[in-house]
Amino acid sequence: MIRIWIMFTCLKRRHYNKAPLVWINMCSHWGKHSPQLYDLIRNYVTVFDEYPVENTHSILRAQTKPSDNADQLKQRAKIIFQSKEKQSNFRSYFTAPKHFSFSQNQLQFLKVKCAQVLFSILKQLSQKPGEASITSKGRNKYVKLPAMCPNDLMKTNVLPLGYQCAVQPDSTKTCDMPGCQITCVLDEDWVLFNGCFHSFHKVCLKESTSCPLCQQFLS
Repeated sequence: MIRIWIMFTCLKRRHYNKAPLVWINMCSHWGKHSPQLYDLIRNYVTVFDEYPVENTHSILRAQTKPSDNADQLKQRAKIIFQSKEKQSNFRSYFTAPKHFSFSQNQLQFLKVKCAQVLFSILKQLSQKPGEASITSKGRNKYVKLPAMCPNDLMKTNVLPLGYQCAVQPDSTKTCDMPGCQITCVLDEDWVLFNGCFHSFHKVCLKESTSCPLCQQFLS
């Protein structure tokens, strides 16, 4: 998940930087709670790829009008995909490839090289905790990540979910719950939610298994 987050952040794929993380999280959930569905996805992962649908949708949008009704769209789609060139493209997008661009040895080499690059990045991050800083420019907030992007200001949506909420995570406190009255933190158990970076005393959570602040924000 960290690798994919880094990749999509660097490529600035807008909302696509969240979609793979959500998808992987769903797969992890199914792996625990629905093994049959999980095995189906693992064995036929190309069937669940959204790209063919996205690509077909883009082709239709480029060659139709917003005012077209359902019958006109249907007729236009038939004309588009009945040509030999479009049929070939359609088949190439919707069927499994017979030839691959890379050999298994090349893929293994690339995997090792990527692992080395990512390891060096994560090592730098681990050696410089607390160096990130949030700044404001007008109405917008930005974060500086000196270990990853020393010369760029990133939008705060690259940070964990908690930093989008009204009550942001506070690393100087054990509990982010507004109105928390517990002062002796040594004797109280607490939990940190890795997905959003909010932390709470277990007593303040009242047996909740999810972050109440982010739950309220998402609703």
